[in-house]
Amino acid sequence: MSWGAGEFRSETSYDSYFTTPAGHAGVTFVAATGDDGSSGTWPSVASNVLAVGGTTLTVSSSGSYVGETAWSGSGGGVSLYEALPSYQRSIGISARGRVTPDVSYDANPSTGYLVYDSLGYGGWLVVGGTSAGAPQWAPLSPSPIKHARQNGLGTLSQTNSTIYAIYAAKSTQDFHDVLSGSNRGYRAGQGYDAVTGLGSPIVNSLVNDLAGERPPVPPVRG
Repeated sequence: MSWGAGEFRSETSYDSYFTTPAGHAGVTFVAATGDDGSSGTWPSVASNVLAVGGTTLTVSSSGSYVGETAWSGSGGGVSLYEALPSYQRSIGISARGRVTPDVSYDANPSTGYLVYDSLGYGGWLVVGGTSAGAPQWAPLSPSPIKHARQNGLGTLSQTNSTIYAIYAAKSTQDFHDVLSGSNRGYRAGQGYDAVTGLGSPIVNSLVNDLAGERPPVPPVRG
């Protein structure tokens, strides 16, 4: 979901929409946290929604990952109305309510994504925002679901709880910890923060762990 709105008193009455329907394979709900800095947006603050904040990405001339800093527009902070979920308490987060984002991805328009527009703009342009970062996270859920089915494992139905549990066990293997920058309200730092969440994904490792798979053991030679 690349849309969002300011929080409102009755928002929790709508949170039940973000649950997997009975008899349906696990559904992951992903939402952008917004591009206006330190404020919560609904539906990203709903406890069953994976909230995606933003970073500024640096790559080498060959396209290799160099590092990330927090993007100043990354939405994040403490919810006014949503309770702090147990999966956040499990890693030691202490706050009066749900904290966002959960995770992050490149969102700075200056380091964003090339898009070709054949209708309005008429050519190549670079776009960004957490509305661009959230769709990058969304495919990470179908991938492990597909892998899990192929290997006779269960489907992914409690994505947020699973991601926090993986972080607790394998933070340095599955997430880039973003250590600097702010969203004009909170600062990024070691571990979880209200600007970039748990961090950005190290995809090949995270997908394997989401699927409950173990990386193949290399053969012994010699």
